[in-house]
Amino acid sequence: MAWSAAQITAVRGLVDDTSTSHQARAEVPQNERDSSRTVFQVLYYPIVPGSVYLTTGTTVRTQSGFTVDNTNGLLTFTAAPTGTENPWYVDYYWQWLTDTDFTTFLDQASYDIGYSPSDTVPSGLTNAFNLYAASHFYQRMAARYASRFNSTGGGQGQSVDVVTANYLNLAKEKKAEADAMKMAFYERHGQRSAPASVSVAPSIAPYTPVR
Repeated sequence: MAWSAAQITAVRGLVDDTSTSHQARAEVPQNERDSSRTVFQVLYYPIVPGSVYLTTGTTVRTQSGFTVDNTNGLLTFTAAPTGTENPWYVDYYWQWLTDTDFTTFLDQASYDIGYSPSDTVPSGLTNAFNLYAASHFYQRMAARYASRFNSTGGGQGQSVDVVTANYLNLAKEKKAEADAMKMAFYERHGQRSAPASVSVAPSIAPYTPVR
């Protein structure tokens, strides 16, 4: 199902991954300015479309002279920077995951509440539905963090195991809240649980970091 922007935004709000949740300020893009290189990498991506501003020399916060690959965090300049520009940095907003990822979480959440992605979610199950999607977000973050940092010991001195466990705990908390809401909904409608005829999506075990 093609979930609406409003539905995706609602879940992004629950997990604090909105278009304005994370901002990089005065970041100097990676790669050397050598008068020939035109492509530069930023630290965080996907980038929120239209959010990149360049400050260079006396030009403050311009959006001219470069294009942005939002998915991969790449800036391509029309003219190669010389290395003499000072200051030279960008400001932008970024998100942990893409709308495509959140679409997957919403698909999984629809099965969690006892429906399929092609069904309309009853209004009484909306909160549970969003919380299930949030739970899947945190499971993905746990796997992503462990996979990206298990060979480096994490970022900024953080323990990979600790951060991964924190994400998994958040996933469990959101699922527990959603389970309680779903149970209450079906009990109010004279059922003990979701309809037995509904197909349930397979469960994917959380990622366990290499020790």
